[in-house]
Order: sequence, then structure tokens, then C-alpha cells
Amino acid sequence: MKFFAVNDCRCNDLFEVINVLGAAEMIDVGSTCIGAGMPGDNGAHVRHAYPSNVDDLAADSPNLKIIMAHPGWPWVRDPTSMTLHKGIVDWEMSG
Repeated sequence: MKFFAVNDCRCNDLFEVINVLGAAEMIDVGSTCIGAGMPGDNGAHVRHAYPSNVDDLAADSPNLKIIMAHPGWPWVRDPTSMTLHKGIVDWEMSG
């Protein structure tokens, strides 16, 4: 898979390994991440970076440590809500 949404069930095994290792998962959110500004976004789809995908992952994987990367533009309210609602989700604001 070149590009995928983190709530894609094909990623479940990957996130389980990350969880077992006790590592954190950093996930790009927002339309300014991978592929932005490139012709055709280099094959990336904006929907893959929609922050609600992280909400699905956090709800389905309550022990996984998740860090959302970037402001999540234009959906800034969504990452704000998830950070406040889900105890396992943090948000870094670079970019």
C-alpha cells in the first residue's frame, strides 16, 4: 500500500505490533502532509489524512499511543476534539 488511511483494517496487524512494542504511532493529519502541492498529490488522497481516521483508530485500539502530526488543516477542530476526548492521542504542531 503506497497511501492508506489509518482506519483501514489492512493496517490492524501493523498497529498491533506497534502496540506490543510499546512504541508510539505518529500519524500525519491534514491536507498539508505527504503529496501536498505535487501534481495529483503524488497519488495521495486528502481523505487519508482526515483526522477522523485517527479517532476510529483510537477507539478501536485503546492501548495504542498515537501522536497526530501537524495542525490538521483545514480540520483543526477535529484534532483538538480528539486530543481532549481520547486519553491516548497527543498532537504535535509542526508544519
